[in-house]
Amino acid sequence: MLWWIVLLLVMMVAVVVLTFGFGSVFGRGDGVVLPEVDQLMVSNERAVRRGRVDDVRFDSALWGYNQQQVDQVIAALESEIDQLKGQTRGFK
Repeated sequence: MLWWIVLLLVMMVAVVVLTFGFGSVFGRGDGVVLPEVDQLMVSNERAVRRGRVDDVRFDSALWGYNQQQVDQVIAALESEIDQLKGQTRGFK
């Protein structure tokens, strides 16, 4: 019975040592570089102007998305809709 306890402890120590060793040698990898907020808002506005709504991205906040970024995209979409409505008034 003592043999199993010693074997279990040796395995646990080996896992800890190997994990630390691999982490030291290979590192934690490259972190994801997040775009700046201003750059994100500019790219969102550019995506809306091009009609590529799938390219719109928002930062996460505590209760969903960053409200300022969402409001900016909604305002850009509203202005785009108003512009398109103005172009189609003569077609009725």
